[in-house]
Amino acid sequence: VTYRVKGPAKEPRQLVVVQRRLPGWTLVKPEVKDVELSDGNYRIPFQLPGGDKTQTFEVVQEQIQQQELRLVESAADQIRVYAQAREFDAKTRDALTKVLQLQQTVAEAQRKVTQIDTERQAIVQEQVRLRDNLARVPANSDLQRRYLATLDKQETELEALAKRRADADKAVEAAREALRTYVASLG
Repeated sequence: VTYRVKGPAKEPRQLVVVQRRLPGWTLVKPEVKDVELSDGNYRIPFQLPGGDKTQTFEVVQEQIQQQELRLVESAADQIRVYAQAREFDAKTRDALTKVLQLQQTVAEAQRKVTQIDTERQAIVQEQVRLRDNLARVPANSDLQRRYLATLDKQETELEALAKRRADADKAVEAAREALRTYVASLG
């Protein structure tokens, strides 16, 4: 809080500002040694010079808060806010930025897994349709051979997708492990 007080016209005087003490807060400015405590208030003396001069007085209280953030489990948006906060030193902001990058790597790897699953599901649904149609076409017809060839091609695609999915799962786990290792290295 900033107080602006116009002093008396002639002689200097002492002004006592009564400021409410905030529970859990500490007086930072002015120094506590110059302040009297009474009934949940600070009684802060200030000297006003004479001569009709305006003087400014500052009363500052602070509350130190501790907040815990689990970096591996936190949302990227939350970490981004902290990584951009000027209240943290450059080293902390750089570490949070690196955590964000590693989280983005994990998210990208997970998106690839989801994409593969979506492709697989589309093929499986198409195969259901083809098998249904296959049961209704004459045996040894051109249409039956075409459906069987399509099913064979799709089975090959499903095998390739299964391998890609296994590789994508490994990439997700490797990205998660890189994130966990980096966070653990921060201490």
